Amino acid sequence: MVKAIEFITIWVTLVFAICSAAVAQEINYFITIEEENPLVASVVLEIFDHNRELELYSRAPSLQTTTQVRDVRCGNRSLSKNGIGNWVVPVSCNKVSWSVDIGTESDQGIPAYEQKTIMSKSGRWWIFATPTAILRLTNEPDVMNILFDVPFQENSEATIPSSLKAPGFYPVGDVPKLMFKNSNINLVYISDNPELTSQFVKPEDHAKALEYLSKVMGIDPGIERDITMILLGITRQFQSLGGAAGDKTMLVNYIFDSKSPTSKEVYYPIIIAIHEQIHQLSRGPHLTWVSESLAQFYATKAALLIYPDNPQVKEIVDEVYASDPEGELGLVEIQKRIDRLQDYSNYDNFYNQGSAFWNELDILIQEASRGNESLDDYMPKIMSLRFMQGQGLPREVRRDLSFVGEGNIRALEEKYLFARN
Repeated sequence: MVKAIEFITIWVTLVFAICSAAVAQEINYFITIEEENPLVASVVLEIFDHNRELELYSRAPSLQTTTQVRDVRCGNRSLSKNGIGNWVVPVSCNKVSWSVDIGTESDQGIPAYEQKTIMSKSGRWWIFATPTAILRLTNEPDVMNILFDVPFQENSEATIPSSLKAPGFYPVGDVPKLMFKNSNINLVYISDNPELTSQFVKPEDHAKALEYLSKVMGIDPGIERDITMILLGITRQFQSLGGAAGDKTMLVNYIFDSKSPTSKEVYYPIIIAIHEQIHQLSRGPHLTWVSESLAQFYATKAALLIYPDNPQVKEIVDEVYASDPEGELGLVEIQKRIDRLQDYSNYDNFYNQGSAFWNELDILIQEASRGNESLDDYMPKIMSLRFMQGQGLPREVRRDLSFVGEGNIRALEEKYLFARN
């Protein structure tokens, strides 16, 4: 396993789209949490009339996590699963219910990449996570509403993003929010320890990174954006620091311990946050190796922009770029194993090995253009292009980068994308 930062493997989560045929219907999820039973959520799904059996599934396996759903029923009847693990909804059923076992932040904290539905340490607010708490119809309707009846807040509602988008994370209850506005960016920070986490992700640094990323990715900086980040503590003994990008809300870990965070650990959350932000800003589906490697590379590049003279940040970035692909599977091969075998054992190579690939390409462009261009100049196009399975850079990119030398590009691909054990 490639270590991302010191002994801590940074896990970042990207959504694997599940293709489904949309039907012109609307369904409603009703979520209830009782104050006297705060670790169980009751979910009721109202389904439209149907003249054939329907199927419900969980996105949890495709997002490398586990469902918290149990006791799936239609009235008093338990629903059975079919051969592929989906719950079968009979023709007579228009209302399905289940329970969600809500997790808690243990003494060691909770990894953000698990995307769990959890109760905060205060016991007064929750994160309701659709990957682990919601079952979805295989033939997805156009509109999916979610309505919350939980303690310490008025009833509220939202719309669940489709399975082609990042999942929904919903902070509910007496949520401690800090709000900041910077130009057209509205930042909302939610933390299980606001006093501690205020030192990790500073709004002005976050906004500066967003301005840079918007320019690089060809996004109109004048568009107003609402960004919510939930910071969750985890101990360094857990050895797993990470994040997850939702449709409108991201989850980000930070280090808490009996000892103060090290000078490097202070900067992990902002790098993770920028990585997840890139996923949210992305305008179209890419192969996983492309999305994860670009997000990690540009998270580090943005960090260097924000903190140009910071030795701790420089050390973090140097460790990421120092990935040695010798003896490792190529990124394209790892992608094949994920697609064909659901083998995620080498997934973390997408981060450091992928960052090293894009960093070397960035250097080649700068050297060949004598400093007049960088990878930034080609990112809007790269973000809009489709990368083909089993292949490296798209033809359009190779054509634009012909001044770098086809031999140099091919050697770089052989080193990082097609390397074998």
